[in-house]
Amino acid sequence: MPILPFSYFPLLHSPVHLSGPSLLQPMSRIRQREIHARRKRQAKLLKLRTQYASTTGVAREQILSKVRRVSPAMTEEQFTASAKGKK
Repeated sequence: MPILPFSYFPLLHSPVHLSGPSLLQPMSRIRQREIHARRKRQAKLLKLRTQYASTTGVAREQILSKVRRVSPAMTEEQFTASAKGKK
């Protein structure tokens, strides 16, 4: 049996998920964008949580305004509860 080059397997270069009638289906570009946006949002919120825990006063209000821009669905109570103890 001949050894095939890696480029012979095009599905191995793109993200795949295992479901549906075929076991190897390429993930849609829209879904990839959704996942990327969610991961970026989580990373940004983690950074804002650590900043929030280490600041006081007016700086906290500025951080809360950034949180509202990054994640409009998150309430201030949810954010402050998750930021407690992050130093």
